[in-house]
Amino acid sequence: MIISEAIKLRINELLEFNCMLQINVDSLTGKYGSKAKKIAKWLLKNNLVQFVGTDTHHYEHSKHLEKAYAKLKKLVGEKKFKELTYYNPKNVLENKTVEGNLDYFRKERSW
Repeated sequence: MIISEAIKLRINELLEFNCMLQINVDSLTGKYGSKAKKIAKWLLKNNLVQFVGTDTHHYEHSKHLEKAYAKLKKLVGEKKFKELTYYNPKNVLENKTVEGNLDYFRKERSW
């Protein structure tokens, strides 16, 4: 998967400020376009995401979530799925540490 240098640079800037990253699960279904889908998958595959959420505000919007969460689970596995959707958000609410690969770019700048 090829991600542009500009996007990598922007992500690196966020990580330099110790920001944690979240993606919208709908990105994995292509709801926001192929570019968002590609970036979301790349972030997940490189363990750069600490949270996966949704912007579902109405019951009608929730009908597609099963498909989206199935894609996420297939991509990252059951353990990581629970971490991204349950344990990390719970840890934030309880003021506990959230695990993540926050120095990915600091260690590996192959671009």
